[in-house]
Amino acid sequence: LVAWQEAEATMSQTRAGLARPPALVFLTHDAGDDEEGRRVVARMRIVDRELRAAGLRTHFDERRANDDAGRTSMAEAVDEAVLVAAFLTRRYIERTAGKDPTPGSDAKLSTFEFDYACRRKGPSRIVP
Repeated sequence: LVAWQEAEATMSQTRAGLARPPALVFLTHDAGDDEEGRRVVARMRIVDRELRAAGLRTHFDERRANDDAGRTSMAEAVDEAVLVAAFLTRRYIERTAGKDPTPGSDAKLSTFEFDYACRRKGPSRIVP
């Protein structure tokens, strides 16, 4: 609730032309398909666009680089974020729980990203 109130206050200040930069919302997601066969990244582009239109800044990494630079960029964005929006699919939950039947670099990145966000923000700042 507090995180959403901060985000709403930032949107109001942005619309009012005040100097405070917009709040950052970190978007964490899986790069595959959801349970209905829809591309998660394509759906995330829509969410990203709508949040930006509402006056928020977002961190939405479509390419999900699983290297040191990608992890550093992700960690910095999580640290700066007011809240983390977790877009949960069955596959994302399985990956972050270490139960993905086809583990790969994206599975490891999903686990790292979600674990880092949980440790740094805590459950009150993660919105499913």
